[in-house]
Amino acid sequence: MAASRFLVAALAIVAITVIAYWPSLSVPFQFDDWARISGNRHLHRGEWLAATGQLGGARVLPAATLVFNFWLSGEETQSYHIVNLALHLAATAAVFWLSWLLAATPRVVAAGAPDRLTLAAAAAVFFACHPLQTQAVTYIIQRSTVMATVFYIGCVSAYLAGRLAQRGGLAPAARRWFAAALVSAAAALLSKENAVTLPLALVLAEIACFGRKQVGRLIKVELLAVPFLALPVAWKIVDWRARHPETASGGLLRQVFDAVFAQGSELSGALSPLQYLLTQMLVLPRYLRLLILPVGLNVDHDVRVATGLDAGVVAGALLLSSLLALGVWALRRAPVAGFGILWSFVALSVESSVIPIHDVMMEHRMYLAMPGPALLFAAGVTYLHQRSRRTAIALVVGATALLAVITFERNRVWQSALSLWSDAAAKSPNKARVHVNAGVAHHGLDELDEAIRHYCRALEIDPKIALAADNIEIALEQQGRLDDVLSRLRPRRVEVPGAPEGTITLEYDLPSVVCQPSSD
Repeated sequence: MAASRFLVAALAIVAITVIAYWPSLSVPFQFDDWARISGNRHLHRGEWLAATGQLGGARVLPAATLVFNFWLSGEETQSYHIVNLALHLAATAAVFWLSWLLAATPRVVAAGAPDRLTLAAAAAVFFACHPLQTQAVTYIIQRSTVMATVFYIGCVSAYLAGRLAQRGGLAPAARRWFAAALVSAAAALLSKENAVTLPLALVLAEIACFGRKQVGRLIKVELLAVPFLALPVAWKIVDWRARHPETASGGLLRQVFDAVFAQGSELSGALSPLQYLLTQMLVLPRYLRLLILPVGLNVDHDVRVATGLDAGVVAGALLLSSLLALGVWALRRAPVAGFGILWSFVALSVESSVIPIHDVMMEHRMYLAMPGPALLFAAGVTYLHQRSRRTAIALVVGATALLAVITFERNRVWQSALSLWSDAAAKSPNKARVHVNAGVAHHGLDELDEAIRHYCRALEIDPKIALAADNIEIALEQQGRLDDVLSRLRPRRVEVPGAPEGTITLEYDLPSVVCQPSSD
């Protein structure tokens, strides 16, 4: 009976996940996929090693799988999506395994042993079907996020299996599980840099599941791995120095700082670490809202940069502090719920703290954090299950159906560049990049008037976007209107930087005529 329940649950989870992501199998390259895969000259030349480096840098494993996909099917995207979906199912299986192991650990059992299959199945199906996962799974180049999550959860799960074997007096089995955890950790680090938080996740798992007695010993073992964990950072520093040799005069420490906080350095002209941290007080509550109410999913969210402690930042900080305190409190009384809350904080501690990233909010960053909310959902389901089995089943079936439908529809939005960026333009109407991309999508379909409208809107938001102005000129030429527009303009004489003294060129401010109502 138990085996049949397990099989039915597993097959149901796989089936609903495949249905929810079925439209993703026909999604074309999107956004960075073009530059990283289609525009990768090494791939087209068959220079596989160089192509791997250009694709992923330190993310060797995902890059290697993308190279394999290109070798297999070139720019036909179905094979890429099949691999991404298979990896998502592997991550779902890892969440199932993690939850299954959690239910058997001493502190969780002592707090009121939940039904293992109910906990594991509820967590896995929530993780698999939540629409906030769509960007990580359907956006091909974000395979690194999914692969890192598979190995990250695998590492923590193997560690828990080793600890359970150790407590059961099965020393050889424990050693094998710990070795598997080490291999998984290495694979996670070779998939994405945010896996450097694994030591914190292991400490959290030890405290939540077994208590604090062995934490000191675990930390001592982890300290031995510090040089190993530093490899992604070292790679980033070497890559930064190679791409920015002009920074050598600043000294090694300055280069290290710029490499780690590259988006916030003076060289990049973007956010400082403090600005990024304050902005995340606005971003993280948005992620929370999308978890609870997954409406308004967007490939390119428009979030204002926080420069000080305004009301929104303070409110976000108070909310997050309250959640963190709740997680610490729950860790003692309801270990699964406490583990779930704190897992999300650990998982987001690299990309949503003080290390600036140009895009302050991207939905795929929640993928590694999603096991946390999944465990919270599962803890609620098991609580209900102990009181009313029918109510618990109805909750899981209803929530799963709703999430799967939204995920299915979200995957349909990804079906073309036009649908994706039109959706983004409706949701981020004041973000210039969104309008440029929407314009390019219309341009590719020869919908030139609509393309020009989006380019003009982008320039209205940010007059420095040269691509929008250049594309307006191309569109006008395609329409046969360029000469007419130029005849209405007076050219500006502009000096050419780096050219011999006195060299000038003529510039025409096309948007001044095209993007404004005619005065004629």
